[in-house]
Amino acid sequence: MDSTTALTTANTTIYSDSGGDLAGTVEAPNIKVCPLSINFGQESFKDGVEITPEEFYTRLSTASVMPTTAQPSSAEMADLYREALSEREFVIGLHLSERLSGTTEAAIAAAKEVGEDKVAVLPTAQVSCGLSLLVSRAQALLEQGTTVGEIQALVEHFRANCSTLFTLESLEFLQRGGRIGRAQYMAGSLLKVRPILAVADGEVNPIGKVRGAHKVMPALAAALEERTPADTPLRVAIGHAQRPEAIAGIEDMVRKTRPNAIIDYTFELGPTIGTHGGPGTIGLSAVPAA
Repeated sequence: MDSTTALTTANTTIYSDSGGDLAGTVEAPNIKVCPLSINFGQESFKDGVEITPEEFYTRLSTASVMPTTAQPSSAEMADLYREALSEREFVIGLHLSERLSGTTEAAIAAAKEVGEDKVAVLPTAQVSCGLSLLVSRAQALLEQGTTVGEIQALVEHFRANCSTLFTLESLEFLQRGGRIGRAQYMAGSLLKVRPILAVADGEVNPIGKVRGAHKVMPALAAALEERTPADTPLRVAIGHAQRPEAIAGIEDMVRKTRPNAIIDYTFELGPTIGTHGGPGTIGLSAVPAA
């Protein structure tokens, strides 16, 4: 697609994936979601289609085998894009961070197969809250009429300026998933350590840790203050994994730290993200209003 191609909600489908947790937040007839697969051993479920967040977390709590996620193949993505093109003229692909999932790589291959004059896949470097915010802002551009170039500029704005911060209630799922060693898990659990993490350039990085749940919100506030401008309105999305009671505290923290922030929505993190963080994960994404 040429950068000057005119796009609207009438002629363009936004295709994202379940790593953005769009259900109940960013929904419209021209927004489609490709489900990643959630695998419990030999059993496989399509996120949001064959397993709900409630079913996933219930199963996770008693599972003897840690779940894994798997991206769709390029052939599956090509079929989804072709179906979308039967309804609208163009597709914009905004998928899970290319550094955390192979979904974007599969989508780029699918676009080449289907036709890059009709499909543009724009690597986002976003996950969960950040991806849902990006899709919502791209949809806002489509509603007023936009171009491929303007959506690309929006993606670059998010890559440079979106701050995604989160914490985990337990290190258990990182340990069970092989992302930290058992000794590190045991030490952290005994000390009641809560890691503070951030997504930077599409990758998850630890930026601190606190001992005790009461220190989590001050740590998130400090990280938000450090990573976002004070004099620019922010758009914010907040996510949780089975901890709806934590939302009010995060909202209060955001409003006190950045009074000009607009909290667009709050939502529950689904199986794609919950596989890696487990229940009790809470987080937010904030981006200067573009």
